[in-house]
Amino acid sequence: MNLILKLKEIVGVNNVLDSFQASERTTGIWAGNKKLKVKGMVFPKTTEEVSAILAMCYEMGQPIIPQGGLTNLTFATQATPEDWIISLEKMNKIEEIDTESKVVIVQAGVVLQLLQEAVAEQELLYPVDYGARGSAMIGGSISTNAGGIQVLRYGTTRNQVLGLEVVLPDGRVLSSLNKMIKDNAGYDLKHLFIGSEGTLGIITKASLRLISKPTTRNTALVALDSFDKVIAFKDYLDKHLSGALTSFELIWQDYYQLMTNPPAPYKPPLPQDYPFYLLFEGQGNDEEKDQELFLKVMEKSLEKSLILDGTIAFTQADYSWFWGIRENVEILLSSGPLYVFDVSLPIPEMENYCQHLKTDLQNKFGDHELYIFGHFGDGNLHIGIRVEETFGTNRKIVEGMVYNPLTTINGSITAEHGIGLEKKEWLHICRSEVEIDLMKQIKQLLDPKGILNPNKIF
Repeated sequence: MNLILKLKEIVGVNNVLDSFQASERTTGIWAGNKKLKVKGMVFPKTTEEVSAILAMCYEMGQPIIPQGGLTNLTFATQATPEDWIISLEKMNKIEEIDTESKVVIVQAGVVLQLLQEAVAEQELLYPVDYGARGSAMIGGSISTNAGGIQVLRYGTTRNQVLGLEVVLPDGRVLSSLNKMIKDNAGYDLKHLFIGSEGTLGIITKASLRLISKPTTRNTALVALDSFDKVIAFKDYLDKHLSGALTSFELIWQDYYQLMTNPPAPYKPPLPQDYPFYLLFEGQGNDEEKDQELFLKVMEKSLEKSLILDGTIAFTQADYSWFWGIRENVEILLSSGPLYVFDVSLPIPEMENYCQHLKTDLQNKFGDHELYIFGHFGDGNLHIGIRVEETFGTNRKIVEGMVYNPLTTINGSITAEHGIGLEKKEWLHICRSEVEIDLMKQIKQLLDPKGILNPNKIF
C-alpha cells in the first residue's frame, strides 16, 4: 500500500491532497502566486493522527514539512517536490479557558486573533500581538518564538508558554500541558521546541498564560529630531508612565514618508519632515487616572523638548490610522522586490549601525531605498532595502552589509522571525561554533533520520 493510501486511512479521504491537488495552494502569504510543488498534503485533526502520520513517515524515511498560517518570512516552511506537508490548520480548537488559573489550552492551528478575541470575552488577554494576527497560528508562533508589538511589557511567546504537547519525529508524544507557573522538576523540555522552527517536533497543543485584560489604552504618535532624544524619551516614559508602557515603536523618516504618501492609504498625522517618529502606547485599568497621567506625560515631554510634535489617538479610527502606518508592511512591496531583514542589537549601537548601513549602500549602489522601523524598546529593527541592480545577484552583498557589522556589537541576525532557509549561512554571526554544534547534536538525537523540516536553521 503506498503512502497516500495509508494517510487516507489515518485522517480520512477528504484530508489528504495528492501532488496535483496540493499544487493549487500557495507556498506562503509572502510568495505571491507561487504554487506548491510537493508529493502531497495531509490535514490531521488530533494529536493521535499526527503521531500516526509521523511514525509511518519516520519508518519510511519520508521528509515532512509542518505548516501553519504561512506568515513566516525566512522560508522556514518551504517544501521541495520530495516532501509531504503536514498542515495544522484543522487542529483549530480552543479546548479550555481556565479563568481562575488564567490559562488557555489551545490546539496548534488556532489563529492568534481568534484566540485573542475568545479570551477577551472572559476579560483576559493573551499578550502576544503582531501584524499577522489574522492569519498566523499559535503552533507556528511558538515554533518561531514570535515577538511583536508588546514584548517590551509582556515578553516574547516563550514567556507565555506554560506547557506543550509535541509529537516527536518518530511518532512519540511528549505531553506536558502544565497550568503551573512554577515547575522546577528537571529539564524544562518545552523550551527545546519553542523557537526550533518545527525541526525537533510538531507542536499540537499548548498551555498558555493569560493576564487580566487591561481596560484602558492610550496611544500617541510623536516626532523627534535626534536619536539621543529617542533614548531620553524612552527613559522618561519608563519612569513616568508607572509601568504602563506597553509598546514603543520607532519609525525612521523614509518609512514614515512611504506610508503617508500615495499609493499608501494613510494621510500623515504629523508633518513628514522630522527625522524620527515614535508610536507608543500605555495600557492600564483606571480610565480617568490613566488618561490624566498620559496627557500629563505628553505635556511635560513637549515642555522639556524631548519631543517636537505629537498627536493622540482619541478614537478607534485614530488608533487604526496610527497603527496602520506602522503595521501595513505590504505597502513596502508595492514598488517591487525588496530585501527584508529583522535584526536585534544594543540600543546604544543603533544610530551608528543604521548610518553605516546607509553609507555602505550609497557607496556600493548609489541610488537605493532604505526603510527602517521596529520595536525600539526591545532592540529589534526591521529593515527593507531596494537597490537598482538585479535582485537575485545582489542578495548576498546586501545581506553582508546588514549582518556582518552585528558581529562586533553582539547583535543578532534575527530578533523574531527565525532562521529558516534564508539566514542559515549567517548563523555564525550570532551563534558560536560550540552552540551550533550542540544544536546539531540535539537535532541528531531527536531526529536521527532527519525527516522533520530538513535543511532548516543549519
